[in-house]
Amino acid sequence: MFYTTKEVATLLCVHPTTIVRMIERGEMPSVSIGKQYRIPKSYVDSLPGISGVVSGDDDAAL
Repeated sequence: MFYTTKEVATLLCVHPTTIVRMIERGEMPSVSIGKQYRIPKSYVDSLPGISGVVSGDDDAAL
């Protein structure tokens, strides 16, 4: 399973552009699908303080 740059940015509380820059500098593993990047779930889950839960629906908790 893979996360999008937007999902990872949400988890890390940074802008999606920051994630793209980290990928381009080789600081974060990814695969390229066309012009988009995907970050392996296993990598994201291994980051300290990350729960690994990303919801596509921000209103789900309301």
